[in-house]
Amino acid sequence: MKLVHITAKKFQSLTADNIYILNLAEQFNNLLGRDYSIIVASKSPEQFKNTLVTDLGFKRRKSVFFNFWFLYIFYFFWLPFFILKIKTTSNTVFFSNESHLLSYLIRLRKIFKFKYKICSDWHMLYNNRRDKCIASNSDFLITTSMKLKNLLTDKTKINQEKILVAYGGVDLDNYKNIDKNEARKILNLPVDKNIVGYVGLFKTMGMEKGINTMILSLKNLSEKVIMVFIGGKDEEITEYKKLPKNCRAYIEFIEKYTHTPVKYVSVGPRLEQTIIKL
Repeated sequence: MKLVHITAKKFQSLTADNIYILNLAEQFNNLLGRDYSIIVASKSPEQFKNTLVTDLGFKRRKSVFFNFWFLYIFYFFWLPFFILKIKTTSNTVFFSNESHLLSYLIRLRKIFKFKYKICSDWHMLYNNRRDKCIASNSDFLITTSMKLKNLLTDKTKINQEKILVAYGGVDLDNYKNIDKNEARKILNLPVDKNIVGYVGLFKTMGMEKGINTMILSLKNLSEKVIMVFIGGKDEEITEYKKLPKNCRAYIEFIEKYTHTPVKYVSVGPRLEQTIIKL
């Protein structure tokens, strides 16, 4: 089997999504070696080492149109030539979690009768016709939770046996040298409280991710419980701070930080390295 991982991400800044793809690519490469390759919009020289990479060289531009639509339009016209170049067979599997790219792969396979297979990686539902189109035309599907698998099958009526549930996780060995109490002191967090932490974007495509529900649940929990939220934009933090005042004493909001590998961090404000041990 040859696995072709395709993304329109630019890796000039390390968002949570980009870090996920970097780690995923590393593990795929360890497992499959030269039978794994990845297509990216752009990357820096030190990224994806020892991995077969097709770097399209798109640098970040100020124009939102260029950064999003122009890039996807380019992929639509470029992909047929790439597929013909690598001579895909029934043993070739394209893997992606981006709905536009998956839709292109589905259309191209139908138009040109390509033999490759498609594996769609689901992190959420789109709640439009893309859900059924992508799910029903995928040979394999991966969801990040059993709940998402059930929602997907209820909505699209596809065969559950085609879906693998693969929960996201953290390699705790990366953080084993960080003392829990020391991490809390760095972040000015109490050492005598039970901390519920959330790290990631506060909203995806403008949609809630459950932070408001978490905050409102505090009124039903012990005063020994506090919540820490990391990764929000200033306007999102301001919005969530307006929730009931009786919760505010037990909430800490921390803005978005750039990821830095643990081995380069001793102590300091690189919060995603320490929060996992809280």
